[in-house]
Amino acid sequence: IQHKMLAKTSRPNHFWSWTMLIFSCILCTRASSICSKFSLVIHNGHCANLSSTLPYFVNFCSSHNGTMDERCCLNADSLVGLDLSSCNLQNFTSATISGQNSNLTVNIVLLALAPNNPKLKLPSPEAFIGQINLQQLLMPKLIGCPTGWSEQTTSIAFDNDFDAMNNDTEEFIRCLSPPNPCLSDDACPVNTSSQCTLTGPGLFACPCQSGWTGYKCLRSSQPFPYPIFGIGWAGSALAACLIGWLLERRGIVKVNSARMVATVQDDHSD
Repeated sequence: IQHKMLAKTSRPNHFWSWTMLIFSCILCTRASSICSKFSLVIHNGHCANLSSTLPYFVNFCSSHNGTMDERCCLNADSLVGLDLSSCNLQNFTSATISGQNSNLTVNIVLLALAPNNPKLKLPSPEAFIGQINLQQLLMPKLIGCPTGWSEQTTSIAFDNDFDAMNNDTEEFIRCLSPPNPCLSDDACPVNTSSQCTLTGPGLFACPCQSGWTGYKCLRSSQPFPYPIFGIGWAGSALAACLIGWLLERRGIVKVNSARMVATVQDDHSD
């Protein structure tokens, strides 16, 4: 009897233990999927390792007060770094990174596309549209940097177990100082109501300033001032009528004066 009573009293403990275990697993699964939701490449499992193996990337994340999550460097609610090295990339486009997690914003400062992406082609400038904070690119040495970026050749260890005796390094290009077309006066038409706005590294747009629209922002977008126009038109019409009335009165006075003079002259002649 005592044995059965002990068995009965131990069941609730097992129940709560399994409940907490399942809940913990769910939390871990959700936490580890934050980074994969930002990159279609990581999400589809094309990368050799789920976590970053670039000490350079890890050090960058630490220097920016970030935390590593798989291949992402997160700073609060922002994605500031993304490591896509060794992911068998052939093309990189703006669709490669997809911000499917609405709780985080994409403000990438460092994007690692090297090493170990030998088939990667040089991305077009439009591939980085929207990445206005991007300051560093890690590119394969044979590809180089996009137009306007400054290049710096560096050797990097791509394994946390790096051993210099085993030549476990690969040269890559660090692309720094992306071009800023808005620093040039030729970016947007001169003497117009447009303003140069960066849309990405080396990319810009010339949106119209508030209150202007149309070709070269020469057309006012403000509604037509009908009240002011009406008041002005009515005032002008009233002034014209008043002037006409005064002129008419002046003519009548002159005619009457001439008649009086003629009458006086006739009286004297008589």
